[in-house]
Amino acid sequence: VSTQISSCPLKNRFRAMWMWLSIFLPAATATATDTCTEGACAAQSAALLQSSMGPRPHVILQEDYRRITPCQDSSAFTPDKDISGWCDMYNMASLPGEAICEATEGCRFTRGYCQCDEPEACRAVGATWNGWTCREELFGLSREYMEKVIEAHVDGDCDGKEVWGYQVKDMMAWPASQCCSDFPSTMCDKNVTAMTPCKSASDFLPEAYSYAWCDLSASNVSKESCDATADCKEEFGSCNCKSQSSCKTLGGVFMGTTCQEELSLWYPGIHRAVAEALDTGSCQGVEATMGDLKSSVDYLGHCCASKKSVCEELENYDSGYSEW
Repeated sequence: VSTQISSCPLKNRFRAMWMWLSIFLPAATATATDTCTEGACAAQSAALLQSSMGPRPHVILQEDYRRITPCQDSSAFTPDKDISGWCDMYNMASLPGEAICEATEGCRFTRGYCQCDEPEACRAVGATWNGWTCREELFGLSREYMEKVIEAHVDGDCDGKEVWGYQVKDMMAWPASQCCSDFPSTMCDKNVTAMTPCKSASDFLPEAYSYAWCDLSASNVSKESCDATADCKEEFGSCNCKSQSSCKTLGGVFMGTTCQEELSLWYPGIHRAVAEALDTGSCQGVEATMGDLKSSVDYLGHCCASKKSVCEELENYDSGYSEW
């Protein structure tokens, strides 16, 4: 390489690196012209630096963020939907009383305070709703995670992509379950058919409660009164009711998760596993997201009209979960 290159007005570090490369990478430098312009020298030096140091890590650009969604179809993403939130009543001149609170759908008065779980209900009592949107949930991932998500998006494949054992497909499953209208399909799990914990989809009871709890801490309910009330019974020294009407009859505050809400928390792997079990006629050896399929469906057997999960029906056993 001609020493005339040193006359190019490059920064010292480029000049020194170029001379170093001319010694160790003669094949790469042999094509350089004897003289060059400032821009050409810089471009040649940058190219040689790149070849000697390997590929640069992906730089997250603004357009990367704009095109990423956790959904299979990007148009299915609901970025402004609240994935969670809380009702702020601390700045109110006076807190809502029991009468106003109980009269507002979506609010409940318990332990001397009004609690509202939905934005409309929160605003109806004059409080401020602080929401956490789907967009904030997705882009709240750390930079390290997002780099891997973008890599998966560019490659069109999530397999083998993880950060410290946390797989990209699992990173995307949660926001997809709450923010994608095409869930259980995601950007990683394509064309997944939605399933239920039942052998037949028509057997599923979406409005039934998968979990229910009646807060009777403010009431002194005797065992006799509890057991005499429909859908209530005393367990472990306290009364619990699994229907809203029975809970209110005893003066309690009812809280619960419906079967449909529980189903929305399933990862795509569980849907695929149920489909596999139905295809093979057995749950034996079928693995879901968090292990054996039975552990993912048996506790939801009471969400089926038959009171049995798909595995209980296919293999004719009783897991015991449907008793209560």
